[in-house]
Amino acid sequence: MSLNIFSPIEIKGHKIKNRIVMPAMVSFNYEVKDGEVNDKIIEHYTLRAKGGVGLIIIEAICVDEKLNCRLTKGELGLWDDELIKGHKKLVSEIHNENCTVLAQLSHTGIKGITEANIAPSDFEGTIINKAFKAKEMTVPQIKEIKDKFVKAALRAKRAKYDGVEIHCAHSYLLSDFISPLSNKRNDEYGGSLDKRMKLPLEILKEIRKECGNDFIISVRMGFDEPTIDEGIKIAKMFDTCGSDIIHISTGFGSSGYMSESIMPKAPNDFPLNIRIWASSQIKPYLSCKVIAVGGIRNAEDANTVIFEGYGDFAAVGRGLLCDPEFVNKIKENKKIANCFNCNKCMWSSGMEKCPGRKKYLDSLK
Repeated sequence: MSLNIFSPIEIKGHKIKNRIVMPAMVSFNYEVKDGEVNDKIIEHYTLRAKGGVGLIIIEAICVDEKLNCRLTKGELGLWDDELIKGHKKLVSEIHNENCTVLAQLSHTGIKGITEANIAPSDFEGTIINKAFKAKEMTVPQIKEIKDKFVKAALRAKRAKYDGVEIHCAHSYLLSDFISPLSNKRNDEYGGSLDKRMKLPLEILKEIRKECGNDFIISVRMGFDEPTIDEGIKIAKMFDTCGSDIIHISTGFGSSGYMSESIMPKAPNDFPLNIRIWASSQIKPYLSCKVIAVGGIRNAEDANTVIFEGYGDFAAVGRGLLCDPEFVNKIKENKKIANCFNCNKCMWSSGMEKCPGRKKYLDSLK
């Protein structure tokens, strides 16, 4: 029998009911203060869990309380034990809907919101036409950040998350280390690919050691650091070091993941997004599972990803923002309130501006 989006899958003893993933997307509209989970965040994710999603990855959770860790002041955190209680409540509500859930751990690096951003090397330039500055990290700072990632993962485990996703994409700090475009160091953390991968791999190995073999570890990485050939090598390194899932997206300098129009196109004979094409190129080299992401807006595209083997999971981002019942509606053959694929996703500037969400709310009347 052919695989499809409703085929169950098991990872490290965790039974995931279907192949649809809600990828990590920062909730800009929910008034998060001091990194704490609030009722709006819980409602946001529980609605998608009730809507049938198999795996939810909770948005960019900061490992450090400093503002240079964040894209916005209102981001979730796991930098302190006091934050565990809120995450535990969130996880419990999601688990009540028979949905698996990971915590995405992140540090924004070059893209932080302060004048004191940090990076593997001094940086002053633009990413997607926006100017950023960052100062080179010392080796003690690098070791401190590694420790923060590991401690955040342990807090996620205490909050009963099924695992974590390490954010190594989208020009965030670990992507900054991996890319030769942003990492100009000449010590143990820069130069060759092995050295540029040292910090991300150390974090992965330490999390595995501290959190155990039944704890799912996903890595979100860029396929273009800077080319698909390097992307294959990077993915194989994560796989060899014990990643259970690799979530293939974009890397340093091409992190316009909310704007499809600025990305290069997939080859003419490939039916889907460039990132999904990258997944199809990388997956054959891996033993771990792969999440394919990029412009999946309907059941046909999601099923194509699974049936053709482009990925083991199909990640649906904007579609789930617009219609939290996306998965159940496919199962019940009901009409989805489709994403309008706005050039700049309107959700990030205010969910009330999103035409897809308005269409969904109108359908409830």
